[in-house]
Amino acid sequence: MIVYNRTQGLSLSFNIKRLLRNNTGVVAAYLLVVATFLISGSLDPDVFRLSNVITIVHHMVSLGLVSIGQSFCILSGSFDLSVGSVISLTTLLFSGTVFGRSEMILPALLLVLSVGLSFGLINGLMIAKARINPFVTTLSTMLMGQGAALMYYYGPYGENTPGIKYLGYGTVGPVPVAVLVLAAFFFAALIVLTKTRFGLHVYAIGGDIQSARLSGVDTIRVRIATHVICSFMAIVTGIYFSSRLGCGDPYVGIGVELESIAAVCIAGTSLFGGEGTLWGTLGGVLLLAMLSNAFNHLNVETMIQLIARGLIIIVAVAVYSARRKGFGS
Repeated sequence: MIVYNRTQGLSLSFNIKRLLRNNTGVVAAYLLVVATFLISGSLDPDVFRLSNVITIVHHMVSLGLVSIGQSFCILSGSFDLSVGSVISLTTLLFSGTVFGRSEMILPALLLVLSVGLSFGLINGLMIAKARINPFVTTLSTMLMGQGAALMYYYGPYGENTPGIKYLGYGTVGPVPVAVLVLAAFFFAALIVLTKTRFGLHVYAIGGDIQSARLSGVDTIRVRIATHVICSFMAIVTGIYFSSRLGCGDPYVGIGVELESIAAVCIAGTSLFGGEGTLWGTLGGVLLLAMLSNAFNHLNVETMIQLIARGLIIIVAVAVYSARRKGFGS
């Protein structure tokens, strides 16, 4: 026999209210995702088609993978503008090395890892060790990476094997393989950030780097590690793009750096570090993917799309900042 305990019921209600209050941005992002899907679907029924849902999912995967890495940087009080260049270079180097030969997949992986991770290592050393501003550092590496891509490649290059294309187009039952890959990286990152000492240190240096240093945290090593992780996730994103395109593209990563930062911050993660969750990042990714799809189905001009998305991001971050600190204080 189950006996209802009024005290337990009140306690559960209080905990739910506190959870919602502390995660207003996250909850709002997911509600906006649902609202956007329903409203755009009511205006254009094709939005509800399975083929369109799969399109949204693949956009979510590509943005979600790189945003996971960006979350580590932002939570630690930094960010990375070079991820787009790493993605573009990865697609070119990977597809160009493989060139339809299965035996070249491993060498291609080793090549893109060595090149891509060097971006994260350089960014981390310059920011943490030399104490150069993250904007200046990662903007410089972004320009160098994009320049390197365009120096040798002027358009699509290379060719992937059917096995690589399976990552972008294959399914396990009704579930796309890419979704399973995103889920695996998401939950692995979630465990690292919430269940390990390293994750605690990431939040600590993002909240107050001086206090973290005085508490014995190796702030230099942690910040370098966050940038290496961010570059690693950009490499994974590049391989995913390559599997979808079937080749490399020097332009595919352009704009991803800003979109990934927006995805992380739109659901309440502080751009100054120390505050936020990966669930918020996932909500931001879903919202941006849904908005992009809705705009395309409603034939909204590209210029209007950019203005609307910019306004949505500004309003979301401004509302969160006003709620946390008081507007104008």
